[in-house]
Amino acid sequence: MKKTAFFLSILLCFSVMLISCKNENVNEGGEAVATDTVVPLDISSLDVSEYIVLGKYKDMTIEYKLSQGEKSDILWKTIVDNTTVKKYPEQQVDYYYNQIKAKYIYLANSNNETYEKVLEYVGETEESILAEAREMTLDDLVTAAIFELEGVELTEKEKSDNYDVYVRIFTEMYGYSEEYVKSNLTDELFDMMRYDKMMEKLVMMNEFVVLE
Repeated sequence: MKKTAFFLSILLCFSVMLISCKNENVNEGGEAVATDTVVPLDISSLDVSEYIVLGKYKDMTIEYKLSQGEKSDILWKTIVDNTTVKKYPEQQVDYYYNQIKAKYIYLANSNNETYEKVLEYVGETEESILAEAREMTLDDLVTAAIFELEGVELTEKEKSDNYDVYVRIFTEMYGYSEEYVKSNLTDELFDMMRYDKMMEKLVMMNEFVVLE
């Protein structure tokens, strides 16, 4: 999973309006109207095997070209492509769907434009938003499966040693103040730290061959 996608999955609520996650829909005039909030699932509490069959994720030889991007991104795509989906946890799909949609509704309202026009401008449709929500949910499931299989956990020393580094990442990439990150995004910060630890381990568990 690309790191940008992971950031989106854990920070989408905050990036819409920097307020509590309030989901909205639109009426016939394109104006936002409030709907019930869909809360995210605690994926770690699920029996992930009910939803996916994780394919091969280690001891692979991956051939790639430098132009394809970072090894971690290529590896994650390979792992996800190797995974079979039995079904999606619909609550998580609905959560991501509503959050992505809320982002475009906010953009529409901020620019005095209709929701439909914003989707047209960015090349999105209701179907592509749903597909993105499912992709993000699949990323969550695969991540949870590997966390469990490989026992990926953060030690207290790792948390303390890397805390300031990840605070800077959040402030530099998303424009949050250090005070805001420390007060509101500590859990998300540790999620990112744990994900990065997993990816470092996965990269070491696979072989990469650069093609000319």
